[in-house]
Amino acid sequence: MTRLIWLSLLFGIVFLPSLLLAQQMNVNPSTLTYNLAPGTTETKFVSVRNITTKKHTFQLALADWYRDSIGNHVYLKPGVIKQSCASWVKLGVNVVELAPDQVVDIPVTLEVPADYNEKEGMRWSMLFIQNYISDDSTVQKAARITTTIREIFRVGLHIYQTPPTITSKSAVAVSLNKDKKSADTYVFEMKNNGPTMLNCYAHMELTNIESGKEFKLEVQDFPVFPGGKRLVDFKIPPTLPKGKYSALAILDYGENSPLEAVESTIEIK
Repeated sequence: MTRLIWLSLLFGIVFLPSLLLAQQMNVNPSTLTYNLAPGTTETKFVSVRNITTKKHTFQLALADWYRDSIGNHVYLKPGVIKQSCASWVKLGVNVVELAPDQVVDIPVTLEVPADYNEKEGMRWSMLFIQNYISDDSTVQKAARITTTIREIFRVGLHIYQTPPTITSKSAVAVSLNKDKKSADTYVFEMKNNGPTMLNCYAHMELTNIESGKEFKLEVQDFPVFPGGKRLVDFKIPPTLPKGKYSALAILDYGENSPLEAVESTIEIK
């Protein structure tokens, strides 16, 4: 019996200010940011351009998502997570057909319920735009194997809703420990215990206990959602002289916010 293999080639989800996605479409912007009070509405527009030489149909759909402790995006059905605002979002269209080089501005309206408690903090969701999968896929036959190639091009736009009264930020440096799998890596853990997303910067300073000489590792930047934690890996450079060090992991999460830090003594052998 002939076997049928379906190959869905997902060329990636990319987040850029102006997005060139595998020569299929250009989408702008990459993030929709709302700052609405309960009972208010605002409409923003997403520009989608077909940059191919053929007519294409694009589909729009909402989803939930979050970042895990190492920064990976995890996608879920809309309305699954508590902080989802997917049910508040109304799309001007769900499917759009574009001729070559045609551009369309799609309205994306966010309506915050009047009974929403601002103290619950920010909400977020994701808007996916992808090409429509038709049946005229490229078919390749070899021996008893039939391969159907379907190219899926998809882009995700972040949707953020933060009430205007939510301005406070809070984070805590939790720990600095040696990685269990890598002897030259130390893991710094932090947590966002505030009501809004943080754009964080972290670095590690090493001070040789005997000589007092200081070494600074490269700064790493990353966002963290409310209630989220982040594990930041700091790799000790092989050129660092052997000895005991005072290691200080420092977290900076914005102007007018205090620095958070955690200290540990490590030995480089």
